[in-house]
Amino acid sequence: MKNHLSYIRVLLILSLFISCGKEQSEDSADSQSTNNSSFLTISADQFEKEGYRLDTITSSLFPSVIRTNGVIDVPPNSRATISALLGGYIKDFPLLVGESVARGQKLLTIENLEFLELQQQFLENEQRQEYLRLEYLRQKELFDEKISSQKNYMKAQNEYEKIKIQHEGLRKKLIMLDINPDQIRPENISSTAAIYAPISGSVTKIFVNTGMPVTANTPIMEVVNSEHLHLEIRVFEKDVLRIHKGQMIKFRVPEYSEMLFDAEVYLIGQSIGDDRTVMIHAHLEEGVKEKFIPGMYVQADIFLQESMGEALPEEALIDEGDKFYLLEMIHSDETTYQFRKREINPGLVYKGFVQLNSDFAPDKKKKYLVGDIRVKSE
Repeated sequence: MKNHLSYIRVLLILSLFISCGKEQSEDSADSQSTNNSSFLTISADQFEKEGYRLDTITSSLFPSVIRTNGVIDVPPNSRATISALLGGYIKDFPLLVGESVARGQKLLTIENLEFLELQQQFLENEQRQEYLRLEYLRQKELFDEKISSQKNYMKAQNEYEKIKIQHEGLRKKLIMLDINPDQIRPENISSTAAIYAPISGSVTKIFVNTGMPVTANTPIMEVVNSEHLHLEIRVFEKDVLRIHKGQMIKFRVPEYSEMLFDAEVYLIGQSIGDDRTVMIHAHLEEGVKEKFIPGMYVQADIFLQESMGEALPEEALIDEGDKFYLLEMIHSDETTYQFRKREINPGLVYKGFVQLNSDFAPDKKKKYLVGDIRVKSE
């Protein structure tokens, strides 16, 4: 009988729920929804205890926004693909993906008999160069004293200059292979050569394993320096003329969290891609780079010029998952405040205010509940 009377009462008062709330510890208020309407009553004591306040719709500045997406990336000089100038076999490979390396650090060792032959040629060339130098000086002296012919002198000079060029070429080739030509001796020539890190960073990719044969310029591994992370985002050509250096960007990594991070437009591309978009390069706010990894997908908002819009304080917005609400006051007296729960489709949240879209049809005379509002549906 009691349940039946309660049911009739709910129908007669259009689902008005009165919350006494004196002993509540978890929720500030309770609400009940019927036919897409919801009403809430809060006692004056509870209103004061929770630090609520009432506010009216006001005008506030909101920027227009271009919504786009892109990736977190690094500049080309912060990404290095490691390869060997000559083929060979991977002899020693101690690194794993994720390990940090410093510029100039030994990464791996590669073995090739051609390394041995180049060092041998270098030593033989060095010895022959010294012989030809002395012969050149002897022929020059004889020519100056009119003892030898100019032909013999020119021949000695030509052979000496030729061996010098060959020797310098071998030296440069050894240096490119990270073999120090000044340390080559007959007793320490080797068939192996080390490959060193051209930049500092972390190993992000490995394409080979120990004992694997590689050809010249085959990618072996990738090292990325994440100190200069930035955003690479694309905008359609119709929007690019509205974008300028220094404009603020708010972005998030959907797979990471809903947290927003700051960036700033730094460079604007000067060409249009096949998809009719232009690349925008943006710098990240300092102190957040360590949270990200190159290649992460981002969703971004580029903030343009500001204009006035209808708004309420951000604390007036109730987030219930996929829906948002405001609590509009419909009655008050000395002991209670009564509110109606109104669903809205909010616009931007900017500088502490939430933008009210035009479909809300706001009444600036109405008052709305503002505070840490927690509403529980029964």
